[in-house]
Amino acid sequence: MAIIDCKKNSFAKAASFFAEKLGIADDVFVHIKVKKKMKGMFGYCEYLPEACDVLKTFLIVIENSKYEDPYEVLAHEMVHVWQYVRGDLADGNGHSIWKGEAYPDTKVGSEEYYFSPWELEAYGYSVGLIELYRRELCRTQKKQPS
Repeated sequence: MAIIDCKKNSFAKAASFFAEKLGIADDVFVHIKVKKKMKGMFGYCEYLPEACDVLKTFLIVIENSKYEDPYEVLAHEMVHVWQYVRGDLADGNGHSIWKGEAYPDTKVGSEEYYFSPWELEAYGYSVGLIELYRRELCRTQKKQPS
């Protein structure tokens, strides 16, 4: 399972759960930062190929927002990590590459953004990941003595 680094333990725990469900291998390092205010987005995932020779390294930044559940954002961004690791998503110069096809970069929040294939997949998988995570939290809380 991926190596997760985050000062907020609950995010690290959730990210580890998502990584396990997605089958992200242990040669992947994900550093998660939480920010108070981000302009125009609730989170992003960045692949850092130059960061380490041994581990595939990613940075996920999440806004701690009252408007969007940060755990849902985390699940969505972990799907992007999975897409990069699988080789389906890559960064180009002014475009994204999805399964070998170049797509021009689009403005976050635009119609083109939401209908890009990597975003459709990330939004779809994140719904399932969050539901499984919530069920796991309920299951483990019921087992703990009062």
